[in-house]
Amino acid sequence: MELKDAYKQASSILVEELTRPTVTYAFTPKEWLSHFTQVTQILAAQSNKQPINPADAPLEVQRRSRPRHVQEHPEEYGLKGVNYELMLALYTQLSELDRASFLDELLKRVGTESNALRGGHHFPSWGGNVSDLPLIAELCVRTRNSAKLFAAIAELKRPNSGLAILLKHIEEMIALNFTLFSVGELEEIPLHLAGTRAASEKLTWQRRRDRGSRTNDEVNPHYVAGYTEVATEVVDACDAITTECQQARYWYVKRGLQQSASAEIGCDKLTVTSYLKRLGFSDLMIQTLDAAEALYKTTATPFELKSCLGHLRSFLEELHRQAAKPVASTLNVVAPPDEWGKVTSFLRQSGFITPKEEALVTSLYTLISDQGVHPLIAEQEYARLLRNMVIEYGLLFLTVLERKGISLL
Repeated sequence: MELKDAYKQASSILVEELTRPTVTYAFTPKEWLSHFTQVTQILAAQSNKQPINPADAPLEVQRRSRPRHVQEHPEEYGLKGVNYELMLALYTQLSELDRASFLDELLKRVGTESNALRGGHHFPSWGGNVSDLPLIAELCVRTRNSAKLFAAIAELKRPNSGLAILLKHIEEMIALNFTLFSVGELEEIPLHLAGTRAASEKLTWQRRRDRGSRTNDEVNPHYVAGYTEVATEVVDACDAITTECQQARYWYVKRGLQQSASAEIGCDKLTVTSYLKRLGFSDLMIQTLDAAEALYKTTATPFELKSCLGHLRSFLEELHRQAAKPVASTLNVVAPPDEWGKVTSFLRQSGFITPKEEALVTSLYTLISDQGVHPLIAEQEYARLLRNMVIEYGLLFLTVLERKGISLL
């Protein structure tokens, strides 16, 4: 698609979004039953005057608080909005170079007064206005261009209604889907907003005097009439976003430690490394496993997880290949060719793995290839499952080798 045609169609979508907003968050379908149960419990708690967990409160109630409570499980809420789907369709039809120009053009709306319109019945709104900026924000963040979004905010000299609504929506994004942002981005967001907050704070007061002071009022040279309310809103929103970023980073830390420190898996990985050294496997084997572990983390991108699974597949291949040679030597037979299927069959025929174990490891190898190596990206769930299975199979196989006296030394 030509860039000028994309601009024209995007303008039409943004006008519609400004007039009849569609972008919002709601429970994902699988969470509705759970949500119904939670609401029932909340009503019971209210009747008994018991405190309500902020995470369990209805979304309408959560939106009234500031700072927002960041949901630990972001899969519970999902983005809805046909106009977002239309904008994403436009974006994907552009070339890589044109995509950057397309977003730059859209983000010019952050600095204009035309980004807000009366009609405050849709969330987010401010001062009775709604805006098309939440739609632009979603497109930027979900296409991994959040840096462009915050750069556009930082360039704004004075706050406006559209900015207030945009920041309110960013609060919503972090509160409900914090994994849209990496840990690094969550650390940088408050820094990006620091200038905006400082500039807005200067517009929140005209004159002031310290309590008990007998000196004349301090007059604010930066004050501009008509900006007090929106400037105060922007300052409060920036502070709330900073607090949300802190909590979201905590959830990342908690996930990482709970996931990586599955005590048994962690200990088994160390045991596998010990076996590899003791039985004489190459240092490259240990390095490959360590590389996979380094890439396996909660904050990993899909591409890092793909690389992680690639290392795990290489580890499985080398585990069988290197073991096959001393096994063949012990049995006084010719070692099989260095091909995954033939080596694995040889180990089964030699009694070092059972037919069921052969079926298991073959399926495991195939699954790693199908879900981690051949696709463009790898899913976090597959990475966790396959990483754990490779470690446990490695421990099983190496234990059998040692018990049968097989060593590469």
